[in-house]
Amino acid sequence: MKYCIQNEFFKIEVIEKGAELCSIKSIPTNQEYLWQADPEIWGSHAPNLFPVIGCLKEDGFIHEGKEYPMSKHGFIRNNKDIQLHSKSDNELCFVLKSNENTRKIYPFEFEFYIHYILDGKKLHVKHDVVNTSPKDMLFCLGGHPAFACPLKEGEKYSDYYLEFEQKETAHLDDYRQWTYWPGRKIDFR
Repeated sequence: MKYCIQNEFFKIEVIEKGAELCSIKSIPTNQEYLWQADPEIWGSHAPNLFPVIGCLKEDGFIHEGKEYPMSKHGFIRNNKDIQLHSKSDNELCFVLKSNENTRKIYPFEFEFYIHYILDGKKLHVKHDVVNTSPKDMLFCLGGHPAFACPLKEGEKYSDYYLEFEQKETAHLDDYRQWTYWPGRKIDFR
């Protein structure tokens, strides 16, 4: 199932499976800003990553002596148990609560909420992870949005860049992480 909200500037759509944002479209121009999930290249739009970002060694982990399988990027992105929690004119909120299926692969009690909020020309994505047990809960949380670019004929991918409001610094302790992008190497120290 697909849900949508819109204002005078944008219309967004979210598919229930994984509560994945699948469209950000300009109302005035009808321009689509999100990748449209070509399965020949990459079949997702903007998956949510929880409780793992990336891969685990041997596709799983051990907690309190028990082994648990865990797929790349966790289980939220392909989860069909996520449900629409609430909808208003400017917000969609989805929820997944721990259940028998999640406990087979992740031994924690939780409630995972994701909110998509249209605020004028801005889209806010807010995550709430609630630990519903007295034990510590281990997790990572992330998003993996893919944007449609180039947007206009004659543009190249290299015409695009990310600009931050202020200088950002990544702190990594005692090791070097290399990230490879097409045609360039970035060294995070």
